[in-house]
Amino acid sequence: MESTGPLNPGIRRLCFSADLKSYGSRDDVGQYEAQRALPKVLETSCRRAGLERAHWTRQPQGDGELALLPPGIDEARTISGLVRELRVALFHYNRDRAEHARLRVRLAAHEGIVHLADNGFAGDAVVTVSRLCESEPAKDALERHPGSDLVLIVSDRIFTDVIRHNHDDLLAEDFREVPVSVPAKNFAATAWLHVPGRPASEPAGGERPAAAPGPDGTANTVSGSVGGDAVLGRDVDGSRHVSGDYYERIEMPNAHNTTFGGRHKHYGKPSDR
Repeated sequence: MESTGPLNPGIRRLCFSADLKSYGSRDDVGQYEAQRALPKVLETSCRRAGLERAHWTRQPQGDGELALLPPGIDEARTISGLVRELRVALFHYNRDRAEHARLRVRLAAHEGIVHLADNGFAGDAVVTVSRLCESEPAKDALERHPGSDLVLIVSDRIFTDVIRHNHDDLLAEDFREVPVSVPAKNFAATAWLHVPGRPASEPAGGERPAAAPGPDGTANTVSGSVGGDAVLGRDVDGSRHVSGDYYERIEMPNAHNTTFGGRHKHYGKPSDR
């Protein structure tokens, strides 16, 4: 038996796996366009989030990508920044495209020991993040929420070490625990699922809540697409309420007759207007 020699050093890394929904159902032109678009969308997302994608070790996979990040990064900032900006970038890409041409992404995150190998990467961490990305709960989430462009699934380790502490804008209450099982691959794990813009307890097709008045009896309600109002939502002074694929309302008790991009309504007492 031929000796393979010693393994390359194992290094603990944050791993991402991204994959497109319904890639195989596209025709040749559609697959070509999707393969061209996905890296650009990821590049845009990382740049806007301040992430150094050039330092990632990446393995393109046609309709997806496996990425290993450098050791010592801020995992909370990286995950939350990528998810936030990827959601916005996907909105802008998809907004004027037909349904069959949309990019809809499953994104998985895990961390663990990885070895660089002759034909890619080796280690349980790589296997785990890939299985999570291809899992039935992740696929089912996009099926049940046809208006959503992104689903995030993270390992129990990522949830325990990062998500449950409510760093940045990823909140533990927005994740739900799901079992992942692939008997044919002898794989079973606990994972946590998040559809950005939807609370963990909201059923598919659930009703969006009505705008509630602010402390002084007024409320400014913005209903616009996530791509446009997502940026406004980060810049305004007030509380942002997210439901579905829309920023349902931004309440600012001290701001009246404020104008936002997109469709908007202002509620207040006549004396305030």
